[in-house]
Amino acid sequence: MGKENHTSHQLSHLFNDLFTITSPHMQYLRDSNCREYIGYYSDCLLWDFGYLNSTINQRINAAVMTQRASGSPINIDVLITEIQGLLISQLPKGLKSLYFNQTDFGNILSQTFLTKKNKNFLTLESTGLPFHLSGERITAINDYHNIEDFGDLERFLKDQKKNTAAFIIDPYIKEKGRLATPEEMASLLQFINKSGIPLIWIESSIGLGRTGQVFTTAYYNAKPDLLVYSGDLLGDRQIHLLATTRKYKKAITDQAPTLRPSDAGGLLMFKVLLESLVHDDMLLRIQSLGHRFLGKVRALDANTTETFLFRGVGLCLFLDFQKPGKAKDFQSFMASRGILVHCSQWRPSVVCLFPPFVLEDADVDTFIEGMMQFFVK
Repeated sequence: MGKENHTSHQLSHLFNDLFTITSPHMQYLRDSNCREYIGYYSDCLLWDFGYLNSTINQRINAAVMTQRASGSPINIDVLITEIQGLLISQLPKGLKSLYFNQTDFGNILSQTFLTKKNKNFLTLESTGLPFHLSGERITAINDYHNIEDFGDLERFLKDQKKNTAAFIIDPYIKEKGRLATPEEMASLLQFINKSGIPLIWIESSIGLGRTGQVFTTAYYNAKPDLLVYSGDLLGDRQIHLLATTRKYKKAITDQAPTLRPSDAGGLLMFKVLLESLVHDDMLLRIQSLGHRFLGKVRALDANTTETFLFRGVGLCLFLDFQKPGKAKDFQSFMASRGILVHCSQWRPSVVCLFPPFVLEDADVDTFIEGMMQFFVK
């Protein structure tokens, strides 16, 4: 399968194979009937910036051309140092060492933390972990406890403490179809801080920047021992990043995370995107657009008899219709208006909205108009 066909398949799947994307260009998506769409969901960092944003494409092309003109191969060590310079100020306090790897960090985390005594990772849920933990035991809180009742966790957590090697926390609760709120997280994070058990924080499910900060740790005031991000750039290009405190630096270094020369292009692209995210007021734009989205939907909710729940922050938004059939109807209706949304594979009544960072206010208004028409049709 060629790269463009592979990307087309990935994008079609994101929108629940409602139809086949045939032309996955950076400006719009086009289907087999030559209809054009804007996708309001992405798990790909380049697409987050790409819609209607020629500036990003020009910067990536300029970086590539400059590198080619030098006549030398990309120095991966220098590139990582430059990326570290962009990220260190955005990372939680104490995370100073940054690593990249060819594959996800599952095996490295297992080797670092699991012992005969501490043989479990404790997670919020077993669904959708962003790395492979082959042969290891995962204890998911939601298998034994209502994870929406964060305030009553202490007894359960104390029982688990003796076997727990580390907490792996992903704030996107997929089986509930939403982000955990800071209030919900507070009790859990307080217990983790007191317990002395390491905290591994997962950024992979949401992606970078969507809450209006580069990392979600700022939203939750979380202070992890390690932070993990695995994400797609486009097609087969992936980024696997781990940041750690000094305490675990040697253990991670000893396992020698490695990159191939072919990974250099992805790192160069990643650096350009981070520069835009950090230096172009992109985070303020995300906060503003998310606030506008929430305000518009709340106003709509106050003026309709329809039942739905709307949660989220920034451009990480979730719309729960309570019924899977209603969500699918909404997806089809919005597609007829040139807008593609994603129905959660874990909670089919939920529509996930991870729209591109470069939306305009008018795009938000168009989306809300579509919702209004859907409810009154």
